Amino acid sequence: MEGLPSFLRGFAERQPVTLGVETPRELTSGAPVGDQATALALWPGGLTLAALALPQWLFHRAGRR
Repeated sequence: MEGLPSFLRGFAERQPVTLGVETPRELTSGAPVGDQATALALWPGGLTLAALALPQWLFHRAGRR
């Protein structure tokens, strides 16, 4: 991870696939989940916001031309 740029390092540490595997594993084993369940729950919301905001921004930007 040290070789990654800082903006990619955060994604690599909190990618949704890893969170989706580790959170249920920790829940079923009785281990403390910590903030992984919260991060897993926030991924779909963040992706939805980005999917809604980006087309609007592009539409308004195209209208100004």
